[in-house]
Amino acid sequence: VIVGISEQDIKNLGHWPMYDQELALVIRRVKQQQPRAIGLDLYRDLPIEPGHQELVKVFKTTPNLIGIEKRGGAKDIPIAPPEALAELQQVGSNDILRDVDNKIRRGFLYWTNAETGDYLESLGLRLALIYLAQEGIQPQAADEDSPNLKLGKAVFPVFESHDGGYVGAEAAGYQMLMNFRGPAQTMTTVAMTDVMQGKVAADLFRDRIVLIGPTAESLKDFFPVPHTTTSDASEQMAGVEIQANIASQVLSSSLDGRSGIHFWSDPLEYGWIVLWAGAGAAIGWLVRSPRWAIAGMVVAVSSLLLACYLAFLGSWWIPVVPPTLALIASAIALTGFA
Repeated sequence: VIVGISEQDIKNLGHWPMYDQELALVIRRVKQQQPRAIGLDLYRDLPIEPGHQELVKVFKTTPNLIGIEKRGGAKDIPIAPPEALAELQQVGSNDILRDVDNKIRRGFLYWTNAETGDYLESLGLRLALIYLAQEGIQPQAADEDSPNLKLGKAVFPVFESHDGGYVGAEAAGYQMLMNFRGPAQTMTTVAMTDVMQGKVAADLFRDRIVLIGPTAESLKDFFPVPHTTTSDASEQMAGVEIQANIASQVLSSSLDGRSGIHFWSDPLEYGWIVLWAGAGAAIGWLVRSPRWAIAGMVVAVSSLLLACYLAFLGSWWIPVVPPTLALIASAIALTGFA
């Protein structure tokens, strides 16, 4: 469940950022319902009086509360976590990864520094681990020869730079491909003001993961995802919902065996491309009529696209553009040669 800080919530407060005493109230209200874990997807590296000591007390008395820090990369400015939560080691990373089209398709499980070996769980993973611990599930290596994380029924393979349709992608840290629950605003979300005023159901948060974070457009914490088709802000996903999707994906994979996105190995992908190149060559060599050659190409390309689409529905991301180009190029080359 997400406790969203919307434009209306900010109007109700009458100021932004919210005071520490107001944030402390929100956390206490959530805590009363005994959730499994609470994620605070708000930067709180500096006190915002009044009420800072009150907030520190809430931090120190809520062992299942996880705050955030931004580790960033070479071009990013780090943002420190709340000091009290850092001392208790109750912090996760909310760093995100953008593809070249600016969309979010990957998420961190662990932010890592290759030079120092330092690492930090993402907020979503950290919350999921707290939840899974109560189910008797602890993180472990998939096997003696693999660094892949195993949780319950799931193994999370480390993303590599050429997986799926990627070519030379940034593969730093421990990443996974996101299998989103749906477009923006799919997750159950309640207004922060309703939480502060006690207007939510008395058992809404019980035994759940609860994330608190901004959903107001003015706070600029929105990102396009694969479901986003326009530049309209309503189709973009709030950062807090992205972290909620990471937590949800880890939980559903570990507990229910829900599939993530899978890839073929490089030899299989090369064989797939060669197969369709061969199909194009056969059409170019055997079909002499231009009309039937074009018809054959349409059928072959349609079959390729359908095969890739059906594979994707089964959670397999297999190459579509390279085999299409190989199919067309080989058909043209053999037609010209013949």
